[in-house]
Amino acid sequence: MIRGLLYAIVCDICDSEFGRRGENWFSLKQAAEQQGWRFHRRKDDRVASRGGKDYCPSCVPASWGGAR
Repeated sequence: MIRGLLYAIVCDICDSEFGRRGENWFSLKQAAEQQGWRFHRRKDDRVASRGGKDYCPSCVPASWGGAR
């Protein structure tokens, strides 16, 4: 029996996860962004055209001004 799917976003630096059971991927990403997660970022905080890293709020570099 499947109770529900667990989508999770994983930080590329510390491997911490953000996830919610039964939530779709798009609403999960929006909730993570509201919590301060940054996705597909280059080293200078610009969005990468290909690849990039995902950062949880505790791993966002201080030079970026903290979590937005």
